[in-house]
Amino acid sequence: MKKTNTPVLIIIFNRPEKVRALIEALSKVQPKYLYIAADGPRKNVPTDRARCAEAQKIATTLPWDCEVRTNFSDTNLGCDQAVPRGIDWFFEHVASGIILEDDCIPHPSFFSFCGELLERYKDNKKIMHISGNNFQDSHIRGDASYYFSLYTHSWGWATWSRAWRHFHPAIEGMTAYRKEKRIQKLPLSKNAQRFWMKHFLNRNHWDAFWQYTVWYKDGLSIIPQKNLVTNIGFDEEATHTEKEGPLSNIPVYSITNITHPAEMRAAIQADEYTFMKVFYTPIWKRIVIKLGAMLQKIANNV
Repeated sequence: MKKTNTPVLIIIFNRPEKVRALIEALSKVQPKYLYIAADGPRKNVPTDRARCAEAQKIATTLPWDCEVRTNFSDTNLGCDQAVPRGIDWFFEHVASGIILEDDCIPHPSFFSFCGELLERYKDNKKIMHISGNNFQDSHIRGDASYYFSLYTHSWGWATWSRAWRHFHPAIEGMTAYRKEKRIQKLPLSKNAQRFWMKHFLNRNHWDAFWQYTVWYKDGLSIIPQKNLVTNIGFDEEATHTEKEGPLSNIPVYSITNITHPAEMRAAIQADEYTFMKVFYTPIWKRIVIKLGAMLQKIANNV
């Protein structure tokens, strides 16, 4: 067993079953430094208090010895406040580390992958994000163990305090960003550019703010050639992912003997593939979704 010395933050809420699966995965690498941030129960959900308490107990009852720090909220902040506040707290204590929400289950090699690259790029301000996710459907991008991307997949990831300090839970600087047409300077299709400008203006999710932050700072992300983290949270308990789909429960694989790209630039073909697979919803599908919502509303009123 290869243990990890890279600090790890886990972010939990009211899903003890998911926390148990995550702790089981962590036990395979036995992090030396574990930070646990938990959102508090919702007042209007009677079962939350007990489920939050159970999740916290599971997260702190560990089958290995390590240094544990906790930050448990008494009140419910909601995902889009609780997650960035937890990360803020994490980086008050560490210079770099790994971040996992409770439904993100990593392969053991995810930790050595992040640990090596956190060290390699610690002083390179261009690199702001290391992802454990790969949505390329076995398409290989380049001849290294990872490629550079514009996209900040955050279902298991790592970063540095020097990068996270630029994050702000709002789209700051957007007026100037639009006026200077900076998004048009990114190697994105016109379709993707239009999508993201609309997305940034209409969304208040923390991960959209982080994506914008990385682009605003002209940063890049690292994407592994193989998927290293799977999301098991596509169910009725989820905040943003309620139904299983092509991104749920993707198999994980091992990456060893890490090799590095010769050039530091975004893989345009890979990013366009990501946009079409992960983010873009064609018109016909939007119509189907709206019709489904209308029919559900009618059924609820019958």
